[in-house]
Amino acid sequence: MVCAGPQALSTDCCAPPDPLPPVDCEKHPLICDPWDNLCKLAFDVESWVDVNLSTEVAAIAEIDGWMFSRVSLLGAATSVEGLSPLLEDSIRGVELYIGPKGLPSASSPDARLLAVVHLSKEPTPLVFSQEAQDVFSSFARAYRTPFTILLSAHIVLPSDPDAPLGSATVTLASKARAYF
Repeated sequence: MVCAGPQALSTDCCAPPDPLPPVDCEKHPLICDPWDNLCKLAFDVESWVDVNLSTEVAAIAEIDGWMFSRVSLLGAATSVEGLSPLLEDSIRGVELYIGPKGLPSASSPDARLLAVVHLSKEPTPLVFSQEAQDVFSSFARAYRTPFTILLSAHIVLPSDPDAPLGSATVTLASKARAYF
């Protein structure tokens, strides 16, 4: 349904005009997509990994018991495999978060933004603000305490129910330096 502009039937995708039935937007979150003024299904897809530096980083095991004054991200990059043009158009934003172990969602008050992710088949560097560096350092300094890294993608599906979207795999590679 056209939801904006001079051809709009309604500006509310959840309450289209008669004779169209209303949509339960709690169950099926529809939005008016500003890219083409059509009602579309929108949702977030999140993937996370719990990180335990004391067991996963050999260099930390060698200095167990020492205290870090800070830990800095020296660099990080993402790359994507299997990203079709249609899927790429459907992914409207991707962000990387950090939080305590078991972080349930990017919308959690414990989630802290590390970086905005730009999807590309080639390794793409992430840019970390000073605030993101400080947040990472606060988790990494306590290297015996696991934390969660979470990737959140905002998806807006095309109105064509037969459109093949496929899947994509995002890889994150990073390096950090600890200071005593």
